[in-house]
Amino acid sequence: ARWLAALSPDLPLHISRYFPRHRMQTPPTPIATIDALTAVAARHLRHVHRGNC
Repeated sequence: ARWLAALSPDLPLHISRYFPRHRMQTPPTPIATIDALTAVAARHLRHVHRGNC
């Protein structure tokens, strides 16, 4: 997020949650992880969006 903010703090960042599909056994990304990533990115960027949670 710092690197993106150095380019422009107005760049949008979309953080999406992983969901396993077709034979994938890895569990989905915990919502707490998405929330933590969103909070860190929001310290540097003005337009942080969390998706598919």
